[in-house]
Amino acid sequence: MMERCGRLSHDAADRAIRDTLRGSDQMRIGAEAEWLVFDASRPSRPVPAAETAEAAGDEELPAGGTVSVEPGGQLELSTQTFAGPEALRAAIEEDARALVRRFARTGLVLVPLGLDPLRPPRPSLDAPRYVAMERHFRQESPEGVRMMASTAALQLSVDPGPTPLRCWRVLSAAAPLLSALFANSGVPGTGSARQRVWAATDPSRTTPVPTLDPQAWVDAVLDATVMLRARGGGVEAAECRRSFRTWLDDDVDPPTAADLAVHLTTMFPPVRPRGHLEVRVIDAVPSPGRAAAVAAVWVLATVERVGAEVIRIADEVPDLWQRSLADGTSDPRVGEAGRWLLEVVATSVEPEAPNLARACRSWAQRQTSVNKSSPGSLLELAERT
Repeated sequence: MMERCGRLSHDAADRAIRDTLRGSDQMRIGAEAEWLVFDASRPSRPVPAAETAEAAGDEELPAGGTVSVEPGGQLELSTQTFAGPEALRAAIEEDARALVRRFARTGLVLVPLGLDPLRPPRPSLDAPRYVAMERHFRQESPEGVRMMASTAALQLSVDPGPTPLRCWRVLSAAAPLLSALFANSGVPGTGSARQRVWAATDPSRTTPVPTLDPQAWVDAVLDATVMLRARGGGVEAAECRRSFRTWLDDDVDPPTAADLAVHLTTMFPPVRPRGHLEVRVIDAVPSPGRAAAVAAVWVLATVERVGAEVIRIADEVPDLWQRSLADGTSDPRVGEAGRWLLEVVATSVEPEAPNLARACRSWAQRQTSVNKSSPGSLLELAERT
């Protein structure tokens, strides 16, 4: 348990960071599904965050999800957690249909696409967290604001079970394949443009943890530049540009456990330990892709033989991430491994969830076919009821 007041020691910080890799006595899965929001009559018009929030409304969603708004006006649906992938898939789709109907009343559409191809990034939230993040990322890379305001993802969170390090390593090894298989941004036949934007934003907090052991994760967190600090139950921008490790040695204004908790929320590796494991490499995708992605993450986390094979593949292809980002499933090694992964996932879920198996095979055909077709217009890509 993190300390909540008083100076934070190096040892306490180490323990708190390692605790994000703790095991669990259950296996549940949840999602944060994001969409780009467009004006159906004028797609080039930016839709500010306040307009998205008004369209989303505050009525309860049928499957129990909750909504929030991202800095560029993107919509995020956070689901409940479920004991299996089919229940999660059904909940996402039920709540998504309700949201599509709400947005249609105001002439807005939800587009499951990883990167806005049309509008320049315009952050429109003035919450202290986002203002501080925007300032930090502008200093790091021109891609920082684009990441905040122009991207949308499907983030899947799964309990690690009794062997959290194994689960973390499996999902991290699979991350380049998942990024390629569910690339839905940029030019067909290439890797995820959204993931390339994230990778370029601030490599100290967005790139893979190098050696996938707890100490490497501790070092990554401590060496990342501090952008936020806890204040009065909220957050504010950090005044000094320094690593959290350096801040721990500040005798005048040292960090507290609450500061570390906030700092951890600004770490964005492909798979983020948070007590559960958050897979962050999947673009916003349409319904069949969501079903396939949910099934894939569940099988990777729960079927040991599949995880072992994924680790073997990653060990044999040390430049898997570079191949994935550059060419996606058009790269022969990535495409072959991706087809294998979705087929073994389909086989694993078929007895209890045949519709998920069909989604995996359909998505594999779409994403790994030799002759990929360009996506249609933005309005053709919009979610339907």
